[in-house]
Amino acid sequence: MKKNIGEILSEFRISKFLSLRDLSEKMNLGNEGHVYLSDIECSRIIPSKDEVISILEALNVNYNLNEIIDILEHSKIDNSIDEDADYYEETYFKTFEKFGR
Repeated sequence: MKKNIGEILSEFRISKFLSLRDLSEKMNLGNEGHVYLSDIECSRIIPSKDEVISILEALNVNYNLNEIIDILEHSKIDNSIDEDADYYEETYFKTFEKFGR
């Protein structure tokens, strides 16, 4: 089974023991860069070829450009919702209480 580009990038990042925030900082993506990288890894968005190359270079990963292009062409956006995820409304409100909102 072919993987999405996000899954591949996630594996590379994890193999380098970097968090999304660390990678974002290394790439100078700003305060919310880790959110953007998370969207890529979760296949909520498909990055451009240049963005993938930037990520791979920041991770110091050797790559085959033709292989990357092939993976990008076959990657799909995943808008599915994880049915196993539990959401507790009280946790959300406790967080706001904690910060005085």
